Amino acid sequence: MPTVSDYVIVNPEDEDEHNPPLDTSTGHRERKMKFRVPSNVNRGQQAVATWQFEAEGLQPGGEGPPNNLEWNLTVNGKQLVHFTHHINRFNALQEVFPGSVLRAGDNNEATVQIIRGTGRIKFSDFVIFIQVDIESPPPVGG
Repeated sequence: MPTVSDYVIVNPEDEDEHNPPLDTSTGHRERKMKFRVPSNVNRGQQAVATWQFEAEGLQPGGEGPPNNLEWNLTVNGKQLVHFTHHINRFNALQEVFPGSVLRAGDNNEATVQIIRGTGRIKFSDFVIFIQVDIESPPPVGG
């Protein structure tokens, strides 16, 4: 059975009043994101998570750095990354992880969580690239 690339959009939104950044000054330290994986996912192949990320301090205007801002990202309980920030950062990140972490269907959850320290995390544009199995087309002329 042929395998092709596919993707799942987990969190397409930028932060706004309905989807605020994680912020230690407000107590908003965790975001859970439910997502669906197609039933033909090939769990034997690795997956790639990619997202946009910003860490900043809590000083007015966001000019100061975060203070030992420690956070992690998990998918279905499997920790994908764990970082501590002492400077402001804005970048896109990627992580390769086992496809076996994913579940076919609606029962998937990603969690981004501030563990300790002070600062703000902006997390958006989270996409997981996967491999899926497809049926072989009939031979041409056959």
